[in-house]
Amino acid sequence: MPSKSKSKSQPKKSAFSDAKGATPPKATANHQPYKRDPARQRYLIAVFLVIAIGGGILAMTLKNQRLFGLGMGKVEQNVYFVKNEFKHDRTAFTQGLFLDGDMMYESTGLNGESTMRLVDYKTGDVKNRVVLDKEYFGEGCTMLNDKIYQLTWKAKKCFVYNRELIKQAEFEYDSEGWGLTNDGTHLIMSDGTAKLIYVDPSDFSVVKKVFVKFGNQRVSSLSQVCLNELEYYGGKIYANHYGTDFIYEIDAETGRILTRINLAGLWPQEERPTKPQPGILNGIAISPDGDIFVTGKYCPTMFEIEFIHEDDKKHREKQREKEKQRAQQSE
Repeated sequence: MPSKSKSKSQPKKSAFSDAKGATPPKATANHQPYKRDPARQRYLIAVFLVIAIGGGILAMTLKNQRLFGLGMGKVEQNVYFVKNEFKHDRTAFTQGLFLDGDMMYESTGLNGESTMRLVDYKTGDVKNRVVLDKEYFGEGCTMLNDKIYQLTWKAKKCFVYNRELIKQAEFEYDSEGWGLTNDGTHLIMSDGTAKLIYVDPSDFSVVKKVFVKFGNQRVSSLSQVCLNELEYYGGKIYANHYGTDFIYEIDAETGRILTRINLAGLWPQEERPTKPQPGILNGIAISPDGDIFVTGKYCPTMFEIEFIHEDDKKHREKQREKEKQRAQQSE
């Protein structure tokens, strides 16, 4: 936008007379003409610089804190503790998970490779699967009222199956499809942004949209939060932050981020493939009893984990190490 020209403002006249011939005030014993003090000037300049630099640092700190919600509503920081590990198909480009009793349904992506499958998660064996047409890129999945829903990425179609993975229906929607879960009444989907879209499962019409917030302030950029896979549990939504090792615990009603869980180190970076697509964490499933399972795209392991504080993790790891030592000594 071109800048508007501004007329030059006339300098304001002093409230004190500057007429020629005006007589300056005479010095008295109690009133001496002002003289500049170089030492005082240097002191004031130093104070100004300290305030300016300190203010800049504070501003940057608050900006960085806002990325994690600090300063706009506290976001608790948690880590994880591994309880069990199970075999997972390392060729699966995992897009969504959910548990159904002792079995797990999993949606995988990529054009020409997308599937909806039934998996024995304890062995990693695929018990049943349906392969999507090449034009479809599979995304999130969930089950509501004995119907399994699977999103697609850009085709804007949702496929509906029964438990045997026989297609029953399909719906269309207006956005991209990413993660999918449900609260027992509505389907809840993500579209690659920082909002949750509540959908009527009977016709896929949008019921409402909930925008994710740090405190009371809406997330302003996708670098802060980009929701991918979703899982609903106990009034909260657990969401993978796309391309990172973070999971966010979000209040399902308000969209407020309550906790950020850091899964760094769970699947070491050096063990992740880079081709044909990068291996990243994606996929969350939670049992009715609160057992948490996570994996990733091309990840060879399905992890059963617990979300805990950093101090608790260190304590648990020490206990586990002691138990191993005792077991070795008793052999």
